Amino acid sequence: MLLRVPIKPNDLGFNELIEALENCPSIRDTQNRRDVIGFLHDIGKQVEERNTVRDSVLSILKALSGFPDRFDELIDAINFYEQNNSYFQNLIQVVSDLARQQQEARNNSKEEIALFDVKLQNNDCDETFESLWTDLQSILNTIDWKNIWKACSEIKEINKNYEDSSYIKSLCFTKNYELLKQEFLNQYKPRLLLIIKLAQSLKDDNGHIKSWLDKANHKLEKTEAALDPNINENSSCLPPILLIIIERLGDGQNQDKWNVQGQFKIQGKLFEISLSKNKNGIDCPKFENIPTAIKSYIDYLETDPQFRGQAIDQLRIEVFIPLSDLHSSLDNWAMICEEEATISLVRNYRLFLRSRERIRKNSRIGSLKKGWERIHTFLNGDCREISKNILANDINNTPASNIIEILGDTQISNWKKLEIFMKNCSNLWGIILKGSLFVDKIERMRFFESIFDSGIPIAVWNWDSIPSEVEFEQEFTQCLSCDNLSDRCRGLLEKTWELRSVVWGARTETERKQYPGYYLGMLLEDPEILPDEKPLQIIGGN
Repeated sequence: MLLRVPIKPNDLGFNELIEALENCPSIRDTQNRRDVIGFLHDIGKQVEERNTVRDSVLSILKALSGFPDRFDELIDAINFYEQNNSYFQNLIQVVSDLARQQQEARNNSKEEIALFDVKLQNNDCDETFESLWTDLQSILNTIDWKNIWKACSEIKEINKNYEDSSYIKSLCFTKNYELLKQEFLNQYKPRLLLIIKLAQSLKDDNGHIKSWLDKANHKLEKTEAALDPNINENSSCLPPILLIIIERLGDGQNQDKWNVQGQFKIQGKLFEISLSKNKNGIDCPKFENIPTAIKSYIDYLETDPQFRGQAIDQLRIEVFIPLSDLHSSLDNWAMICEEEATISLVRNYRLFLRSRERIRKNSRIGSLKKGWERIHTFLNGDCREISKNILANDINNTPASNIIEILGDTQISNWKKLEIFMKNCSNLWGIILKGSLFVDKIERMRFFESIFDSGIPIAVWNWDSIPSEVEFEQEFTQCLSCDNLSDRCRGLLEKTWELRSVVWGARTETERKQYPGYYLGMLLEDPEILPDEKPLQIIGGN
């Protein structure tokens, strides 16, 4: 609840806090003070009892200095004896004033750079948020701060780490609702849904929360936030995403030249990135120049001040490449870095494969959305075991499952038949090719086209034959868990990226081939993450 415990005379609030504690009878009395220290459990064991009250108080503060968020335990222990008397009320006032000063200092020290003016605008959704927050705030004033903190602590979006959690707890203790509101406004998740989640976790005896929720649901129906709740819940968890669109420049003398364009998706908004005056992306004379062009877009997002504080460290990069040019692993894409050395992009960046064709055909997007509905149905069902079946030669006799596996020696004589089969399987959302990707370009194209047209969201294959000593199956199975499928498969993407990136910690190709991630090829298509071909708002330095 405090962000820092003052332990030095020049620390903010040091003298006031020492005096307020010394004035409490429970602290002045030796035996009661020992009991108060005993209530602190593990922290109390670090307190050294001193001869004077002031020295003992200072010892208590030093023990708490490493756990400022647990200062409320000391207050509760003291109040066990003080019973809310005037000395205790004075202590609460001093602690509250100190906590608020620390909150304001923390808030002012942060660089408040608005990204694309994501703060409140004069639109219906923002007016609704302001109105609902104002009404909710009056209810929060009647609820014990600990119950508010308990409700906030269940919202992972505003408790990303220990520091965030301590800050939110401090805001709840002081009931500093203006700064608490800003924490909700800073989220990628639709803010209206987050404060509804907060209200749903609160309880009051007067029915005020129920009335507020009824009003909130009514207002949501009139705003853009009133989309399918499943879509809202899923899309809200998206990190910042760099969308890279790769195109061939043309035929003839330009047939081996490429154009790389970048779009940036954050907080539900999509922007075109321009790094050149012509705003037409970056032209690459050779295919192997593409990774360096991608790095230029990454560098822009990582170094431009307007993105500071926008979780760029969690940036995901989705590369949309023409199907006909999908012939090698993105993990082998190397960029030229310092001292003319080369380094794989995937070593440091969350790089994922997407299909350029997916954008061009609306029917394929519609099929993909149905595929994601199957994942959602699976996650919300009673069964938590992912079912797999091996694709038999007689496709129609293959049992229904979540995933089908195609063995490396299976001959697919009719890919269209496979596509129709997969489209009609109500539980199917994944396909695994148990062998290396087809060398033959036509067979490779048919494999991916069957995935696209059937709407299967997740496809896995191997870029090369896997040696028997490499435990690929075990490693990948751990990635493909139910928990990793939630939040639009964010965990699956994260774990598979870790599996792939660790390969590049090895120095030689021979060493890299000993890691399972070396062989992993995966396509995870999401209909909520697509580039836009319409004119977009442009960001960039030129």
